[in-house]
Amino acid sequence: MPPAMSKRLRRPFDLAAAMKVLEEEYEGFREDFEAFFPEVRREVGGETAACRS
Repeated sequence: MPPAMSKRLRRPFDLAAAMKVLEEEYEGFREDFEAFFPEVRREVGGETAACRS
């Protein structure tokens, strides 16, 4: 993770450590995302369509 990303945050945060956790737990995060995201799309889809018209 580029050091510049850490500088953009308001509070100190160890992005390198966060990346390590992401890499180690990626499969679980992916499974959760794939289960959750279709629900988000269904909920937001109606609002997005209404905003376009």
